Amino acid sequence: MPNYRIEMDVDGNRISTLQDILPTDKKLKALFIGKVPTPNSVSEGHYFKGRQGTMFWNKLIKYKLLKVSPGSYEDENLLEHKYGIVDIAKIPKEYGNEPSNNEYVNGAKRILDVIDIYNPKVIVFIYKKVLDKLLEYAFNIDTKAHYGFNNNLDDIFNCKVFVFPMPGTRCNRLDGHKYMLELKEVLYMDRIDDEDILKQQMRECYDEEEKSFKAVTINDLMCKDCSYAYSHPQLITVCEEYPTMKPGKVLYGGSCDKYNTDFL
Repeated sequence: MPNYRIEMDVDGNRISTLQDILPTDKKLKALFIGKVPTPNSVSEGHYFKGRQGTMFWNKLIKYKLLKVSPGSYEDENLLEHKYGIVDIAKIPKEYGNEPSNNEYVNGAKRILDVIDIYNPKVIVFIYKKVLDKLLEYAFNIDTKAHYGFNNNLDDIFNCKVFVFPMPGTRCNRLDGHKYMLELKEVLYMDRIDDEDILKQQMRECYDEEEKSFKAVTINDLMCKDCSYAYSHPQLITVCEEYPTMKPGKVLYGGSCDKYNTDFL
């Protein structure tokens, strides 16, 4: 059972991180692009071991884009599907901490080199914000990416560019389902020409997810005792400081810069 934890020198410092997962025959269908390894993932020696990472793996499996052998980690099965994975930067950071501008610039150069060598059919940015930052800092392009395929970026990366519709983002379920089918079509030529079939599949997916959906309430959040939190147990993500929606990281156990218990 492989372990992808390695030691490497970065800016004169010896660090533990995760190695890129790339094939020896230099042939790729898809190259997944992450941000930085988290300390937890480095400790386990495998990619995406947090909550969001689990959702990423589960979505690949759900759409039959990844088959995981019993008893194995998800990333151990990438190469047999002709998938690879790299990060923008290699110095581990906790969830919610961003790479520096220079790390984005250097990461872009490295990713373009990997694309040139391995010629993937599609590059898949696991986080939309990573692609947005890459365009801004490395290419001086003031354009925001969107979920699914970004055909306007093909010439920049010399391949198709896809932003993964991660659960919990602003990409709604029906659009996310459509984008995943489009990704599957490009990777495996599983064409869906009948629009009625596509609509039916999207509706079935929505109905299935709606049945299992459990709303997050204030009592599920670490900030439930905050002075700004509304006390009504059915109010999910609103508070006095963020009247519309709390920052997404709060829903995944992250901290909030408005958290305060001084005047309870």
